Formats: sequence, C-alpha cells, structure tokens
Amino acid sequence: MTSYEAIEIFEMIKAAYPGIYAKKARDEKAVEEFISLYMENFGGEPFEIVRAAVSDLIKKSKFPPNISEVWEQVQRQKDLEEFQTREEIEEAGEMSQEDREAFENALIAFYKA
Repeated sequence: MTSYEAIEIFEMIKAAYPGIYAKKARDEKAVEEFISLYMENFGGEPFEIVRAAVSDLIKKSKFPPNISEVWEQVQRQKDLEEFQTREEIEEAGEMSQEDREAFENALIAFYKA
C-alpha cells in the first residue's frame, strides 16, 4: 500500500463517519498521523485487501475501525483469499488429501484464536 492509497482509506473512513472525521479532515497533522499509522501497519499489505477489510468493518460498526480491528480483518481477508486459491487448486485436482487436511486444520486454529 502506498501513502496515496492510505489517503484513499482515510477518505473512505471520513465519508463513512463524517461527524467524527469532519474536524480531523481539516487538521493536517491528524491526516498525516493517520497516513503514517496506516503506512506503518499496512504499508506491506496489498491495497485491495486493506480497502476490503476497512469496507467490511465500516459495514459492521457505527464507529470507525481501530488499527487492531483493521489488522484482524486484513488477516481474515488474506486467509479468505488463500482459501479461495486453495479451492481453485482443489477443483483442478492438484491438492493432495494431506494438504487439504493441513489447510483445514490451520483455518480451524486461526478462527479459534
């Protein structure tokens, strides 16, 4: 994710929570801190995954998501993406029974945590 993409995330959250972010959007330092925080935590993540995670959280909450909520949702998005990839491989008949069981056990362990 780039800093420009972090700004897009900020704009998305600002639009979803205008009452909370109206003042922050006018505060240049607050915007810079937001961008810095997102870059520090999600700079190495694909933008599409972070955007999807924030979008999902916006749909579920009356309040803006905090970093830990976004982080957890990003991990779920990545797991879902990997699961979909594994399903495609499985449908093509390229996944062994052992790999399928290991993957299912990993998903179960993740969602129990």
